[in-house]
Amino acid sequence: MRTFHIIGFSLLFSAGVCYLSGQYKFTVDAKSKQGLYTCKAIVTLQFVMNWLTRVFIWLPACYYTLNNFHTLQDTAFFYGGCAGMLGMTLYNLVIAADATMAATKWWAKAYKGEVLLNQ
Repeated sequence: MRTFHIIGFSLLFSAGVCYLSGQYKFTVDAKSKQGLYTCKAIVTLQFVMNWLTRVFIWLPACYYTLNNFHTLQDTAFFYGGCAGMLGMTLYNLVIAADATMAATKWWAKAYKGEVLLNQ
C-alpha cells in the first residue's frame, strides 16, 4: 500500500529535518540580528515541516489506509489501524501544537539595536 511509504517517509524526513535544524539552532547567537533572523527561519522551517507532514499528509493518508482496510473487510487490520492511528494522531497534534507555540514565541521577538526585545 502506497500510503504506508508516504507516511513512513514523510514522518521520518520531517523528524530528521526538525531535529537537525533544532540542534543547529542551539549553536546560533539569538541575541544578534543575524542570529535572531536565523532562529526565526529555523522555527519557520520546523513549523512548516511539522504541519505539512503531521497534519496535511498524515490525516488523508490515515483515512485512505483505514478506508482500504474497511473495503477489503480486513477487520483485524482495520481495528488495529484505528487504535494505532488514533494514538499517533493525538501525538501528531501535540507536536503540531508545540511547533505552533514555538513559532509564535520566536516570531514575536524583535531586534532593536543592541537589545533583543520580547513583545
